[in-house]
Amino acid sequence: MLSVQEKKELKQQIKSNQHEIYVVSIEEMDAIVQSSPKGNLPHI
Repeated sequence: MLSVQEKKELKQQIKSNQHEIYVVSIEEMDAIVQSSPKGNLPHI
């Protein structure tokens, strides 16, 4: 188990990790991949 101090540190770390999340459709993702410089590679 985590100590109270460890829990507080983890909670603070989680709060400080602010990330933006974008949700796009499969079709939009395909368009993004196709328009990228490596979009025409066969493995994509």
